[in-house]
Amino acid sequence: MLDLYEELLPDVLISVPGCPDLTAERAISRAARQFCMDTHAWRYTTESQPVIKGLRDVELGVPAEAMIIRPFWVTLGSRQLLGISASKITTEEANPTGYIIAPSGTLMLDCLPKETVVQDALVAHLALAPKRGEAVLADELAPFLDMIQTLATAYLLTMPSVEWRDRQAASDMFSLYQGGVPEAKRFGQQRNQSIHRTVKYGGI
Repeated sequence: MLDLYEELLPDVLISVPGCPDLTAERAISRAARQFCMDTHAWRYTTESQPVIKGLRDVELGVPAEAMIIRPFWVTLGSRQLLGISASKITTEEANPTGYIIAPSGTLMLDCLPKETVVQDALVAHLALAPKRGEAVLADELAPFLDMIQTLATAYLLTMPSVEWRDRQAASDMFSLYQGGVPEAKRFGQQRNQSIHRTVKYGGI
């Protein structure tokens, strides 16, 4: 994982002379979250997670510093599960066909599984973002560090009643950041792996 304070703080501070370290760190954390929400570039495919009979909740095993901002697909064995509303959750035992992602990041199945599935079980492909106050990113997002630095600097340059405020420079920074968003979106889309499926071949 990339430590964004280590990677970006010195260069951000050079761009905003007089800015305290803590203020710059908050801007970097905010910029990293916004980058991920704007682009969905941080993608994560879970390891196969077991589904236990009678247990609705499935822990997805995402990094502790991250939160789920969007599920792209979820499969259970060879079946794709569908995202549903909380009103569709039941207490019946059945084969799950749907899911919701709880605010805690736990996946909740639409029913209580009537059997345990351990091999080739539940797999999810997700878009992540750092939790509030965290400043980390997946290593593969290193090519986009300049975008996060630019956005963090823009946030700082728009702060009211500070000596480093520069609205024109901030506007230029925001424009530069927005110019890079389409490329980062494409990067994320290219990492959207095909839906996990199990294929069985018959004999001749």
